[in-house]
Amino acid sequence: HTVVGRDGMIYASSFVSNEVFSGIPDEKGSWRWRKVVGKTGGPDGPTGLALDGELKLYVASFGTDQIMRYDSVTGKFLDIFVNDDLEHMDCPEGILLTDDKLLVASFLNDKVLSYNLDGSFQEIFGAGWHLDGPQMMLEHPGNQELLVSSYHRDKIVALDERTGKKIREFGGKELSRPVGLAAAPGDQLLCSSHKSNEILRYNATSGQFIDVFAAGHGLWAPTGIALTTDLVQDPWTRSRSVPSCCEFTHRAENSHIVHAGLICGDLF
Repeated sequence: HTVVGRDGMIYASSFVSNEVFSGIPDEKGSWRWRKVVGKTGGPDGPTGLALDGELKLYVASFGTDQIMRYDSVTGKFLDIFVNDDLEHMDCPEGILLTDDKLLVASFLNDKVLSYNLDGSFQEIFGAGWHLDGPQMMLEHPGNQELLVSSYHRDKIVALDERTGKKIREFGGKELSRPVGLAAAPGDQLLCSSHKSNEILRYNATSGQFIDVFAAGHGLWAPTGIALTTDLVQDPWTRSRSVPSCCEFTHRAENSHIVHAGLICGDLF
């Protein structure tokens, strides 16, 4: 999984090695990676990431059902933000930090959980068969919807941002094991199709499939997508240690070129 921080860095979790890296391009365009979270005393299978305004890094620990926090600058462990004493969480995947809560996609029990900003449990925000294997979440910028990728149903599910109730879903035969989601210019949505090794593009409002946004060139089993407004589209492919990069470019309808970072690799 990946996230772009307010510090301009891309943060990437490595599920297999139990590490989290941060990366930024140098003046020559080469990416420099730094280990933020190491193997010792860290998460068990890090997945979802979020960064707050104080540059505290939230990391979902898939194997221990916890959300951990780290200082993203020093890498120092801060605390276990959510310990799931109430046993609502079962293998967390994507996390989404909003102004008033932290949302967690609980993969094995098909729920989206909501926590207060002090780490206390708030509510089961969304649940049901329609979320089968929830992966990543995205607030739709144009309406009051929360988009959730349903891994086992090959669908993108839209929930009411206030109530958590299902509004609609989309995704056809072109979508195979969706994971990452990113909002692109022109009311477009990018979704990583994990099994078909592609990044697909949809109209975010209508749900209509537009085209294959990226494929090939080392793009393998894509998972998280992090999108900014920089100049180059960079899907990422993960090695056992440090991520490596293959580049794609795309000009959006408003003549701006989008930049994205993806961490690609086996889901488990």
